[in-house]
This record gives sequence, structure tokens and C-alpha cells, in this order.
Amino acid sequence: MDRHLRTLLVAVALTLVIAVVSGGQSAHYLMGALFALSLWVMLFFANSAQHGALGASVPWATYAMAAAITTLLGTVFYVVGDENGAWWGPAVILAGTLVWPRRTSAAGSGSGSE
Repeated sequence: MDRHLRTLLVAVALTLVIAVVSGGQSAHYLMGALFALSLWVMLFFANSAQHGALGASVPWATYAMAAAITTLLGTVFYVVGDENGAWWGPAVILAGTLVWPRRTSAAGSGSGSE
């Protein structure tokens, strides 16, 4: 249960950061919650693909790292992008891609092809 609580706290923190940076209106909180959820879903499917079965959970530390990267990139994109909230989307995608679990293969490690 502790792991789920940490994941929820990361999602709430990301939601609040996105909402506050974007202006703090009620629509910004909804936008932040949707981006936090979409980041978790992206990591969930990446982790499930790596382990070969749905139901493999997202480690909360991985989610926290992706949320931190989203916060940094999203804030920069938001400010440089003329305060357009749509720039949080690319930040989420890039953060999810940067912490995406990599598949390692013991058989293919010596051949140099992956």
C-alpha cells in the first residue's frame, strides 16, 4: 500500500505544479491531472511491454523521475512557448521517453545488435 500512496503523491504533486505554473485556474488543475495520468499510463505500458504481461506496475521512483523531468521541461516549454498549456504534452512525452524502461537481452548483448 505504501508504494501506491507514493505514486499517488507524485501524481498530486505533478498536477499541482502544472496547475500553478499554468495559472492556477480550475481548468489548469484538470489539465495537470490528465497529464499526470497520461504520464503514468505511458510508463505502465512501457513496463508491461518489458515484462511481457499487463499488470506489471510502475515503480514509483521511475514515475517520480519522469514527473521531475516533466516539471523542468514543461516549465521551460510553457514559458518559451508564449504561456501555451499545450506545451505540457511534449514535455510529458519526452519525460516518459527519457525514463522509458529499456529491454536488455542477455543473448543479444554480445552481438552488438539491439
